[in-house]
Amino acid sequence: MSTTSLGRAGLSATEKRALLAELLRKKAAENASNFPLSYGQKALLYLSRLDPDTPTYNAMFAIRLDAEVSIEALRTALQGIIDRHAALRTTYVLNGERFVQRVHAAREADFAAFDASMWDQGQLEARLIEDASHPYNLERDSVMRLRVYSRSRESHVLMLGVHHIAFDFWSYDVFAHELIELYTSARTGKQSKLSPLKCQFSDYVQWQRDMLASPRGEQLFRYWERELAGEVPALNLPTDRVRPMIQTYHGSSFRFSLEPGIVGHLRTLANQRNVTLYTLLLSAFQILLHRYTGQEDILIGSPMACRDSPQFEHLIAYFSNVVPLRANLAGDPLFTTFLGQVRTKVLGALEHQDYPLPLIVERIAPNRDPSRSPLLDVAFSWEKSHHQAGREALNHDPETQLPLDLLYARQLGAPYDVILLIFEGQASLSGTFLYNSDLFDQERISRMAAHFEALLLGIADHPDGRISELPWFTDQERQQIVAWNSTASAFPSEQCLHQLFEVHASSSPDAVAAWCEGEQLSYAELNRRANQLARYLAKKGVGPDVLVGLCIGRSLDMLIALLGIMKAGGAYVPLDPDYPSERLAHMLADSGVKVLLTEATLVERLPANQADLVRIDTDREQIAQESADDFHSGVRPDNLVYVIYTSGSTGKPKGVLIEHRGLSNLAEAQLRTFALRPDERVLQFASLSYDASIFEIAMAIKTGATLYIATGESRLSGEVLAGLLRQQAITNVTLPPSIVALMPAQDLPALRTMIVAGEPCTPEIVVRWAAGRRLFNAYGPTETTVWATVAECHADMRRPPIGRPILNTRVHLLDGNLQPVPIGVAGELHIGGVGLARGYLNRPELTAEKFIPDPFNEDLSTRLYKTGDLARYLPTGDIEFLDRIDHQVKIRGFRIELGEIEAILHKHTGVREAVIIARENARGEKQLVAYFVSQGVEVGGAELRRWVKEKLPEYMVPSAFVQLERIPINANGKLDKHALPAPEQGRPELNEPFAAPESDLEQAIAEIWKAALGLREVGRYDNFFDLGGHSLLVAETHPKLEKAVGRRVPVVDMFRHPTISALAKHLNQIKHQDRSFEEVRERARQQKWASAQRVEAIQSRRAPK
Repeated sequence: MSTTSLGRAGLSATEKRALLAELLRKKAAENASNFPLSYGQKALLYLSRLDPDTPTYNAMFAIRLDAEVSIEALRTALQGIIDRHAALRTTYVLNGERFVQRVHAAREADFAAFDASMWDQGQLEARLIEDASHPYNLERDSVMRLRVYSRSRESHVLMLGVHHIAFDFWSYDVFAHELIELYTSARTGKQSKLSPLKCQFSDYVQWQRDMLASPRGEQLFRYWERELAGEVPALNLPTDRVRPMIQTYHGSSFRFSLEPGIVGHLRTLANQRNVTLYTLLLSAFQILLHRYTGQEDILIGSPMACRDSPQFEHLIAYFSNVVPLRANLAGDPLFTTFLGQVRTKVLGALEHQDYPLPLIVERIAPNRDPSRSPLLDVAFSWEKSHHQAGREALNHDPETQLPLDLLYARQLGAPYDVILLIFEGQASLSGTFLYNSDLFDQERISRMAAHFEALLLGIADHPDGRISELPWFTDQERQQIVAWNSTASAFPSEQCLHQLFEVHASSSPDAVAAWCEGEQLSYAELNRRANQLARYLAKKGVGPDVLVGLCIGRSLDMLIALLGIMKAGGAYVPLDPDYPSERLAHMLADSGVKVLLTEATLVERLPANQADLVRIDTDREQIAQESADDFHSGVRPDNLVYVIYTSGSTGKPKGVLIEHRGLSNLAEAQLRTFALRPDERVLQFASLSYDASIFEIAMAIKTGATLYIATGESRLSGEVLAGLLRQQAITNVTLPPSIVALMPAQDLPALRTMIVAGEPCTPEIVVRWAAGRRLFNAYGPTETTVWATVAECHADMRRPPIGRPILNTRVHLLDGNLQPVPIGVAGELHIGGVGLARGYLNRPELTAEKFIPDPFNEDLSTRLYKTGDLARYLPTGDIEFLDRIDHQVKIRGFRIELGEIEAILHKHTGVREAVIIARENARGEKQLVAYFVSQGVEVGGAELRRWVKEKLPEYMVPSAFVQLERIPINANGKLDKHALPAPEQGRPELNEPFAAPESDLEQAIAEIWKAALGLREVGRYDNFFDLGGHSLLVAETHPKLEKAVGRRVPVVDMFRHPTISALAKHLNQIKHQDRSFEEVRERARQQKWASAQRVEAIQSRRAPK
């Protein structure tokens, strides 16, 4: 429509003016100017284009307008803001080979108004999110959209949606101030008080370019180079789900507010310590991350305003720059000392904030992991209104027509794993945890927020304490964990196990006490023969706390011998006749046993010793001469009942000293947990050298049940064992999961209770064996009288826990400074209570190291045992076993629990055994290698790699899978790592058959892959990641690929097309028309020749001389 036709359109004067303004704006839009991007804009544009359909960098501000609002005046004011600020009239377009920002002379506001009078609060919230979440097309769309939702005549909500590329939080202050001014001007007709802007964002971009090209720019970089020297740590927060191979940006948030009283204390403390409130809360957040991860080197990001120059203060644009802040928490410093360290870091960061983070990443950490944000995983953001006082004055100015209040601000995506945003008001502090919802559940984040609040309260109350001493539990969590440890209960604490057995010998003398290979003993007969043996041993000098060696075969005599030693007051020391002579010699010498109870047929297997030998078989007639009445040796519950040797880190086994009281408590806990009855038939499977044996024996003789002793093939064959259980109608078994896994799925109707212990229980075992019976997962080291926790398992358990503490047992999960960890956070398992061992025989230093004073008990004599096991509380109160603390490695900056990978492999039906180790490859890089033994079905490395990739992050997927006939074990019963073979450098087993690369381009890609992966050959259909590739190798090979093809290749293409064939096909489809095929061919030939030269050089170095 021309200006001439305006007069003929039948429009009012007001409509004509509006239409004319629109025509003029459209005409002006055609006259746009191009300017370079800032480094911050470049980074946001790159990330936005990676996944343009997600609102990662969409920001939303919900603003309350409590006044009668003129929609037209509001539209005019918003248009005025756009007209003033070039960043709001900018699109981002490709100009040749580079993106530029195109500033349009005019841009119409994206504005709409809605009647929300019939909406409830939930509907309004949903609509706000929906309207703000629409992606921005930065090449075409306006970067800001505004929506007004009217609840009533004097109640409205303005939604300001904007892309971060044109807006930071400081910009909101400018926006709010100008909105009030321009709206008031539009309503009153008075001239606005706003001064004309002296510059635009393009001036800042030029300033940044000049600064970076000057000596000042290099000076800034050198500072960050020093700050990030050494290994840059990755922050390993516990997640609820596996990290995707390519970073996702799906975000959610959790808001919270700090109590005014806490805020007042924190302000006072900050003033006293001469730090800002920002520095104080930043320190607290870094301590929280340290507590969550156990890491001492903490690196996070924090956005800085970068508006030190007054000329940039009044601009709406994206000036913000995230700076890395590194904290060292080693040595458990005082909080005040750490606060001083953080203050120094913050001041340094402020002074050097103008150096762009993208340049730091490019120059310091160029090898990007696409599954994570570059360099930083977590950020801490502080938002404080710099114009709040002035805006408050405007709100209360009688001339002001638009009083407004920011309800909340929200970023809709998650550029980092976790961002903590703190909003500082005039007298308040509120926070928002923005988190990646593909990694975390809100339940975990809400707990993190509660822990942060509790930590701040602890800092306010105890600012002079050490970091490890700062409380961070919520009162509810503390009470909950105390309740979970409330296990105190009466038990026969003044009676020993053999005395509990005597009760049944008296009340049910004819009941069958034990069965073995068709022979059996009644309770009366077993008691009679045990009493006779006790008197015989007493004459040999056996009494309370006297150690008696016990080397005996699996028979009824075994049970007679054990009870006889107990009745005599002695403590039995099991000596397995199948042990190597050297190990038995050490145990005899270390224990110093004066009496050795054995069988004539086993004497020759024993090493030379000075003990008085008692042969239970050939000395039977002499023993039978003793009285059969109950023998009372005067033994007390605090005397020793047995000493069992376990493997030691030095290679020499160590003796664990167990007292009678703990065994009596064990038997009472069994009775209550398993609801035992006298008609039970209990399997005795474990060797006497393994403390599970006394667990089985006590279960039977404390209850008046029958003990069935397994021998021979039934302890070696799962099928034979299942046959024994069926034939003898066994009701209760205690077995290692590895033995249970060998048993065929046969119908065992009599089996009422199965207890698995000694190894991690898999979900498959639970699914297979829980139906039709009760299945328990028991946990406990030898040092706590066999067991300490137990869980009843059900088929729907994703990962069977080890449960809760048994009767009269306390469990504490503690960090490295012996401070409790809250729910969901890993800590070392410490155990206390009645069942705690006396210590280690002849090892006072080790006893003092492992059995420590209980810091949570007023009784100074109580102790805790440091298990060395890593575990965490689940919200249900159950404990989840994770791994041994020393079973950790660090790969590519990530701390990895090898046991977690092993557990995943054990869940595969085709894997019987699996171990993971970290070893160096031919390039000297540490990599994970999986060794496995298959069972039943044939399974290969390709299948297991796929299995693991489905369940664990990319950096936890082993680079190689090696199949073995058996896992090598050394003489101490532990994994023999030295006997594990190195993975072959040939092509690993894959699902696809080998097919050689065909075209020159495929061959060029193959040469790059072979060099990176250390392989002799790769096929055109081989998946890069199945060959052992990972994200950092992608980053390493990417520039070589670009050089080979002579053009830019997006990194993400290597993930989307992970085979040589697919990648070559894709590259051919998008190659430049002027790129000649001969150039590719020549590059391929050159690379092939260079590769051949390298192989020849390597082979010549390896050749024998």
